[in-house]
Parts: sequence; structure tokens; C-alpha cells
Amino acid sequence: MKLSIVIPCYNEAKDIVSNVNKVKEYLSNKKISNEIILVNDGSKDNTKEVIQSIPDVIALSYDNNRGKGGAVKYGIEHTTGDYVLFMDADLSTDLSAIDKVIELAPKYDLIIGSRHAKDSVIKKKQPLLRIFIGWCCRVIVNMLFRLKLKDTQCGFKAIRTDIAKKIIDKQLVNNFAFDVEYLYIAKLNNLSMYELGVIWLDDRTSTVSPIKSSIKFFKDLAFIKKNKNKYRFGNNDQPEDYINKLYPIFFINGLMVVLIILFLIFCFTNPNEADPNNGNHSSLPDNYLNLAFHNKLIDIIEKEVEDAGFTFEEIEVINAVAIQDNYPNNFTLNIACRSENNVYIYELEDYPYINANADDNTAFKYLTKLGEFDANQKDVTMIKYPLEDEVYSENKTNGYISYSGRFSGYYLSDNVYRVYFDQSIVNISNPYEGALYTSITQSHQLYSYYEFLSR
Repeated sequence: MKLSIVIPCYNEAKDIVSNVNKVKEYLSNKKISNEIILVNDGSKDNTKEVIQSIPDVIALSYDNNRGKGGAVKYGIEHTTGDYVLFMDADLSTDLSAIDKVIELAPKYDLIIGSRHAKDSVIKKKQPLLRIFIGWCCRVIVNMLFRLKLKDTQCGFKAIRTDIAKKIIDKQLVNNFAFDVEYLYIAKLNNLSMYELGVIWLDDRTSTVSPIKSSIKFFKDLAFIKKNKNKYRFGNNDQPEDYINKLYPIFFINGLMVVLIILFLIFCFTNPNEADPNNGNHSSLPDNYLNLAFHNKLIDIIEKEVEDAGFTFEEIEVINAVAIQDNYPNNFTLNIACRSENNVYIYELEDYPYINANADDNTAFKYLTKLGEFDANQKDVTMIKYPLEDEVYSENKTNGYISYSGRFSGYYLSDNVYRVYFDQSIVNISNPYEGALYTSITQSHQLYSYYEFLSR
């Protein structure tokens, strides 16, 4: 299967090269047949020239800004793959979701990224105003269009290409409400949809005004609802020009009343995204706990890397975590992780359980719930090495990084993880041979290598 990836770009000259390179590297490592289409949506900076300089992509551009929906439509028009995936240029959605798209593509016409599904993870929340507006949008959209979806506005969606081209033939909206329009067209034509939980990171650098964009969004919703009969495949009626059309005053007034009611409900019910640090983990899925632990480890490493005077680059993968748990007294934590060019080896010996609750009876639970990690309680050893090699098996059962004649990694044998931390390489063709290891028989004690580490 060939995957066409469409990335709309508006004033993205600063970050687009590095972000596209991450996408290209991910697709290459996964051996996914692909084409990457970058659409410059009339940017005011030099995005056009920058995307044209990126090798092995299709760079499209036009002069006047059309809106995100217009850019996505233009990109879809130029796709040649079997499935088209459009995603935000800031990579707010973790690229691991692409694996699920490949897996689900044969079964569904549309795959919808969701920040609010049961297995979704929000790594960095939006400001309260955006949370409230987003919550109102979800309620209104589902009431108005009876979609029964938890998230219509996540910028990660995949559609069978032949169907995507039918949808854009019916597309009337070029702004942020185009997502709703796509989903409404899908519903009216009985297309199969799957809501996919994603790992998501809020982009705090966004310059989109939540108030202005929301007003336009709600106006577009009224227009989409009005044009219901024009969205069925096979119906060739032409849409009315609505740009200068006055919207019914009763709709705007009614919408304001609904927003006030929703605001009161929001305040009293206090809807929250699942938070790995809120102390309530019993009802969360295991993979969320694992990610919460991973994020805690990343926080620890980032601070220590900077405190050690190293140049911090984004930590991408935790490659090995070994824990020696001496509850209720202390635990020892060893971490090996890598950034783009370097390996960081972190060793913390005999960290005391400080103010631990009765149910925090493992280092995993303690670290996951811990708000602040005080590494000053014990001496920390932090060593940086240049990355020499990184290996993962295709079936994701083992992997390692090598550095200065040493390696750290993991290996799954007889359903037991054997974790190697900062070991001497005995045989470069098989670094596991003859090396010492720690057997991990309790998955809750360790970051989940299978689901997250090896991706």
C-alpha cells in the first residue's frame, strides 16, 4: 500500500525542514511506501522557497491564502497513493499513529485521529480557554450533525484516496470547519469510520486566534448544515455563494445562548483530559501508565542533561531502564536514552521513598505519581557518549544502542524482557551474547518496551 501524506503549510519556514525530515526518517525506518506532499497555503514568509529545497517531496504552492481546508484539498488533488493522510506541520500528533493507520486502512474508509478517545494521551495540555472552546465545539458538532465522535478537529486524518477525491469534489468550506464537513459527507454517504486514539502534544506557538476562529467555525457549521443535500455522492447541484450571505440572526443568538449554557456546564462538571500526574491511575489503560512513566523519565533526563552542561537535543527514545526496587527504603534507577546524535547514561543510586503513599508500593507507581523529582537526594551520574549505532528488529522484540564500545538495550525471550544496561560489547554481531542482564517479569515495573520503546 502506498501512503500519500499531505501537510498544509502556512508560515512554517522555521520548522518545516526538520519536521519533514522526521516524517521521512520514520517512514523509511518502517519501510512504508509513500509520497509526501507539502502545500504552501499562501504563506507570508519564505515557506515556498524552503519546501522547494527539500528533496524527495512534492512541493505545491499558490499565492493567496485559502485556509487549511483549501490547502488539504489542493494536496489531495495531487495524490497518487492508495490512502491519503493529512497531518499538521508542527507534528502535534505523534508519528506512531501512522503504524495504526497502515494496520486499519484495509478495514475502514476513514481513520480519524482523536485526542479524546479512551487510549489517547495528551502530553501537553492546551490553555483553559482552548480546552473550553474545544469542548463546546465537540458538543455542538455532535448535536448538530449526530456524528457521535469524541474529536472532529484533530489534524490527523486518513482517507481512502478514491473516496477522498469524491469528498473534495463536494467540499465547500476551506477553513477549520472543513474537518466537520469531511466527516458529515462521510456520514451521509454511509462510509466506514474509525476513531483512533493518538498521542498528542499542544503547539503553544500557534498564532491562531481562538475567538476569531471559533466565530468563523460556527458560521461554517451553519453553512454545512444548510447544504446537506449537496453532500451526497452523485448529486451534482452547485453550492450557493455564501461568502457575502447574511446568516440568520436567530442562529447566532441561539448559538450564544448554547455557549453560555455549555460554559456553565463546563464550570460545574470540570471536564478534564486524563492527566498522568493527577493521582488517579486505577481506571486508566496500562499503555497510558507506561507513557506517564516515560514522560517522567524524560523530565528527569532533560533536567539532568542541562544541569550537566550538555547541549540538550530532543530525547527521542528511552532505550533501556533498569530498576532495583528496595521498597519501602529506596530504589536505584538506571536509564539509557538517545537524542539524534548522542547517548545519555543516567545512574541514580538508592533514591529514598519520600512521602510515599501506602499504595505507592513499587518504584513504577511512585515515579508515575511523583510531581517533582529531587535528584539532589542522591548523587547522580550523567555521562554523554556519541551514538554509534542503533538496532531494532522488525518484529520489535529487541533493540539496542551502542556507544564507546558499550551498549544498552532489551531482548524478549520466552515472554520475559531481559534488559541490558551500559554493558561491554562482547560480540558486535551479537552484543547480547555473554552480557549481564536484568530479567523483567513484571511489566508494571518497567516502561513498556513492546508498545512504545520499539516503535
